[in-house]
Amino acid sequence: MLCAYLRMPYSPDDPKFDPAERQVRTTAQTAIGARLRPDHPGFWPDARIDLTDARLIGLDFSGITVGEFRADHARFDDDAKFGGATFNTRAWFRGASFSRDAGFDQTTFHGDTWFHGATFKGNIRFSGARFHGDAEFGEARFRRDHPPVWPVWPEAFAEPAGLVWVDPDPDPPAAPPNGP
Repeated sequence: MLCAYLRMPYSPDDPKFDPAERQVRTTAQTAIGARLRPDHPGFWPDARIDLTDARLIGLDFSGITVGEFRADHARFDDDAKFGGATFNTRAWFRGASFSRDAGFDQTTFHGDTWFHGATFKGNIRFSGARFHGDAEFGEARFRRDHPPVWPVWPEAFAEPAGLVWVDPDPDPPAAPPNGP
């Protein structure tokens, strides 16, 4: 039910959304993350998490253990933290958009993992990550000034082909002056 709530449309810039909506969403994210950590008394060890098309704000899923994870076309506002996470089956991040830094340090992917078409606008880290299945990064977009950190290609991992390197976003245009 919490995942379904997070998949509902939300735009913080749209005046039709109550400003308290942000707090409700971050609380739902925190509740999900807590239940995915093995030290929680209500741990969900084989959870199937579906955050397809979700708008996620400052997501901290570091140290989680999850069965199956789907975040296709999700929008990660602020930093996204997955350091030390364990994905026990498949993980999908196809077409996901990371607006700031994304950390997957020491993360273990036991099944196939897809980042096909994902966009990374900040730093991305996979330091010490382990991929035990196929990892697909085709058409993933990285900014030239924020390359991924790959200290060593993990065992059974082919160097990503089809990555797209884009120049940083130009400075936004200045706002027009008020009045004549």
